[in-house]
Amino acid sequence: MSMETYEKKIAKLDLYEKLAKAEEQIENGEELLDAEEVFKGLRNRYGKK
Repeated sequence: MSMETYEKKIAKLDLYEKLAKAEEQIENGEELLDAEEVFKGLRNRYGKK
């Protein structure tokens, strides 16, 4: 297996783990974040100044 293939598989597994965790949080009734606010914060932190 090439390094590129390995890294893609690891990234996919990481994504699946994060999705599973998010689904669990939704099922448990945890408060959801507002996407607009999240992206606004990211733009403020990492965007062009």
